[in-house]
Amino acid sequence: LGFEWLVDHFASNRSAIVSGFDSEDLALPLVFTQHAASSRIYSSMASDRVFTWLATEPITYNMHHEGIEPAKFAATQALNNFQIIATGADRAGRPFVAQMEH
Repeated sequence: LGFEWLVDHFASNRSAIVSGFDSEDLALPLVFTQHAASSRIYSSMASDRVFTWLATEPITYNMHHEGIEPAKFAATQALNNFQIIATGADRAGRPFVAQMEH
């Protein structure tokens, strides 16, 4: 819920976050974007085994039915100060932003 609150707060409207994601009780690997390697959280571990595990093993826990799709995130001007670091996809293949950085 913290991620959703941040998106809502900075986007200044509730329409940025949408429901309908089938991601409750779902373990996934992270799909890192081109920004991950230079991000504050991952730049020191770009060649680290933890980074590899996060990208290849289903070890991130998802428990949500609301989220924001990467395309909507990119189109929301109020979120331009954030970079998408990683994405995921729900059981139906619907993509969502899994991690962002300011």
